[in-house]
Amino acid sequence: MHLRYHGTQKEKPNRSKCYCKDIYKDENTGDFLIMLWKSDTDSTGSLLGASEDGEIGSSSVVKYTNSYRGKKVIWGRPCFYWVIPELETIVSIKFDHSICDSELFQDYVHSSITNRVKHSKRVKNKTEKGYIRLSNTDDDDLYKYMYRFDMKLRSLETTHTELGKLIPKSRT
Repeated sequence: MHLRYHGTQKEKPNRSKCYCKDIYKDENTGDFLIMLWKSDTDSTGSLLGASEDGEIGSSSVVKYTNSYRGKKVIWGRPCFYWVIPELETIVSIKFDHSICDSELFQDYVHSSITNRVKHSKRVKNKTEKGYIRLSNTDDDDLYKYMYRFDMKLRSLETTHTELGKLIPKSRT
């Protein structure tokens, strides 16, 4: 599976890029486990580092780019989300090697709807300022629509608990 980037409506240089790394659907429950990859690099694809034992005031930095040993690399960390449609709940799961970021998930879903999902009667226009505006082409409907997605993040402690034991807690 290749990672797919879903950009924001207008690229924001200070916002981390987000890539979908994996999606799993449990056919019995209808729940989803989604792994997004949050890029730590800047908008050019480079990552800067400072020498751990460098002198204070030293201007030397190490620069990694999005090309490593001839292959494209997305420097970053995973974010895990458990989507439970039955409860209208999204759980961010924190492991030792991952991070939690509810805004990243919201932006990803919003960008996916805006940039990837096809809708009949929908027209996608770009404004002078670079924003994407969606409108309905139905002549009987005088209103314009904009997709919004908001969520409250619910985090469960996984440091000393097996994931299987967390399932009943999330369904209460």
